[in-house]
Amino acid sequence: MGDHVIGTRADMKAFFDCLAKSGADVPVMRGHLYQGYVGLDEVDALERDVAVGRRVLGSQRATRDGLQQAGFTADYLAKNTGSTLSDICAKPLAVLDRVIEELRAEAEYFPDNPNMAIRTSSTAIPDSMLIRDLPHDAFFRDGEPLWLRSDLPGSAANLT
Repeated sequence: MGDHVIGTRADMKAFFDCLAKSGADVPVMRGHLYQGYVGLDEVDALERDVAVGRRVLGSQRATRDGLQQAGFTADYLAKNTGSTLSDICAKPLAVLDRVIEELRAEAEYFPDNPNMAIRTSSTAIPDSMLIRDLPHDAFFRDGEPLWLRSDLPGSAANLT
């Protein structure tokens, strides 16, 4: 599971902001993945988006001001360096490659499982357990994506 962790919520949001500002035509990444749920039926399109995102981000220089404006944390930037946005975003892109491969392998072994999807979520145990069990429609309600919210019922942010 640890190899699926990308960074803080701020780092994930910064990644999606970089994609948006890059002009990359990545509708599944900027749509359903950002909302937090990519179903098995969208995995091929997500894989294409990852390749397009990697190519477009690779053509854009990473500047200190741009990265800070995007909202990456200092810790993330200390561990993810390079001259292009693709270098800076290599970790989330590699994680996406890995989870796409794992989801396809899982689908071969459990073809009748209707809950197979890639979900964007917090790594806080209560949050990830809650999000894992939510139905598809819960991810596409109005407002911020679930992974950005701190007011999930049972959320780690609400446990005091």
